[in-house]
Amino acid sequence: MEHWPLLRQIAAQPPRDLLNTLEQHLAGGKPPAELRLGLKSGRELTGTLLRWHAADGRLALLVGRDLTWLDFTAIDTLTLLGWDGWLAELSGGQVLPAEGDPPTRLALKRQAQQLGALLEPASLHLPWDELPQDDGSARHLEALLRDLSVFWAEARQDEVGQKALAAVHELRIETTPGPAAVHMDHGVCRVLITAGAGVWMAYPGETLRGDLDKNL
Repeated sequence: MEHWPLLRQIAAQPPRDLLNTLEQHLAGGKPPAELRLGLKSGRELTGTLLRWHAADGRLALLVGRDLTWLDFTAIDTLTLLGWDGWLAELSGGQVLPAEGDPPTRLALKRQAQQLGALLEPASLHLPWDELPQDDGSARHLEALLRDLSVFWAEARQDEVGQKALAAVHELRIETTPGPAAVHMDHGVCRVLITAGAGVWMAYPGETLRGDLDKNL
C-alpha cells in the first residue's frame, strides 16, 4: 500500500476532533464526508455528514433520503469512508493526495536546479542521500521545491523582498523528527521538514510561506 508509511505518521485523534476537521472542510465549500456510525444502541448508520455543531455535540447525517439528527453521546464508533481522499485533512496538510505519477529522482533534481538558479548568488543544499524511495516522499519534496520557487520569485518583485533575500547566503533543506520549521541564522536559511519511519512529510504551503515571512 503506497500510503502505509505516511498513514503511520498520522496521529490518532478523538472523534470530536475529526468531526471538527470535517466541519471546517464543509464550511469551506468542499465536498462532504461519508461516515459510518456505530451507535451505542447497537444500530449502525451510514450517510453523508451535513452538519456538525461542536458547541452542543450534535450532528446531522443524510441517510438516503432521510435526514437524521444525532447526539454525539449516542455514538460508539465513527468510521470515515474513503479515507484516501482525506489524507491532507487528517494529517494537517502533511500528507498530499496521490494525483498523477510521482516525480522521478531525476525530475526532482532538475526542479532543484531551477530553484538553485532562482536563489543565486545564494546556494542550495539538499540531502539527496537521505531522500526515501517511496512515492509520497517524492511528491512532498516536489511540492516543497515548487512552493520555495514561487516564494523566491514573488519576493524578488519588490524592494522589501529583495532586501530580505539578499541576507540569505545559503538555503538548506534538512530533516527533523519534530514539526516542520524555518530558521535563519548567520545568512543560512534552514527549512526543516518532518521525517520519520523512512518517509518525508509535506510542509504545508501556507505554513511554509508564513514561516518564511516571519524569519527572513
